[in-house]
Amino acid sequence: MPEARDRAQEPLQADAYELYGLLPGEFTAARNTLAATLKADGDTARAAAVKALRKPGMAAWVVNTMVRSMDERLGQLFDLGAQLREAQDELDGAQLRALATSRRRLVGAVVQEGRSLCRSLGQPVSEAVATQVESTLQAAMADADAEAAVLGGLLVEPLLVIGMGPVDLSGAVAIEGAVGTRRGTKHRAAPLSAVVEPTGSAEQVSARLLAEAREEAAEAERKLRRATEAHAKASKRAGTLQAQALRVRSQVEELRRQAFELEHDLEQVERALVTAESEQDDAEAERERADEEATTARAEVERLRRQRRN
Repeated sequence: MPEARDRAQEPLQADAYELYGLLPGEFTAARNTLAATLKADGDTARAAAVKALRKPGMAAWVVNTMVRSMDERLGQLFDLGAQLREAQDELDGAQLRALATSRRRLVGAVVQEGRSLCRSLGQPVSEAVATQVESTLQAAMADADAEAAVLGGLLVEPLLVIGMGPVDLSGAVAIEGAVGTRRGTKHRAAPLSAVVEPTGSAEQVSARLLAEAREEAAEAERKLRRATEAHAKASKRAGTLQAQALRVRSQVEELRRQAFELEHDLEQVERALVTAESEQDDAEAERERADEEATTARAEVERLRRQRRN
C-alpha cells in the first residue's frame, strides 16, 4: 500500500494525509477545525500550515482516493511505467506507435475502476474530470518524480505531460516535496517520451492489434447505430415541432387578420356612436324647447278660460 514518505516523522504531512482522504465536501470544515485545535494547543506554526492547505480539485481528489484504495491496481500501472522507462531506448518508433493503444486501454481500465470507486462513495466523476485523472496517471507512468508525487496522496491539481521533458509538479502537491513510494520499486529519473506495454512476437502483436481493431470497429458500429437512432428521433421530433410551428404561425396570422377587421369595425362603430350621441343631444334640445312651448300654450289656454268665465 502506498505510504507518504516520512509521514510518521512529519506531523504536518500526517495531518494532510488524513485531510486529503476525506470527501470533497468534508475537507474545508475538517481542515479549519484541526487548525483551530492546533492553535488552541499552542502549536501555532503547525496550525497556520494546516490552515494554508489547499482544497484539492475534483480530479486530484479522485487520484488521491485511488491511491488510498487501489494500491494494487496502481502498483501494476506504475510497475509497467517503470519497465517502460527502462525499455524506451531499446524500442523503435513503430513498436511505440503500435503499442500506444494497449497503453490507452490499460490506463482507461484503471480510470474506470476509479470512477466506480468514487461513485460508490457518492461522488460521481464527469468525463472532463476522468480525462484529467487519465492525464495524471499517464504523467505518473512517464515520469518517476510524478509517480512519487501521485503516490504521496496529497495532490491538489491534476498533472499533465507536455513534450518530452519532466512533468511540471509546481503547485500540484499540497506540501512541496511530499512523495510516496512503493515497496520494492526503484524510482528512475528519466522521463518517458512514449508509453508502451510489454509485447511478444510480431505475429502476436499483429494478432492482438487486429483483435483490438475489431473491437474498436464493433464499438464504432454500436456508437454509429446509437447516433443514427438518436438522429432519427431528433429529426422526427424536429419535423413534428416544425409542423406545430406552422400551425401556430397560421393561427397567429388568422388572429391578426381578425384583430385588424375588428379594429376597423370598432372605428366605424365609434364614428357612428359620435354621430348618434350628437343627434341625441339635438333631439334632447328640441324636446326641451317643445316642452317649454307646450307649457306656455297650456298657460295661455288656462288664462283665456279664466277670462271668459269672468
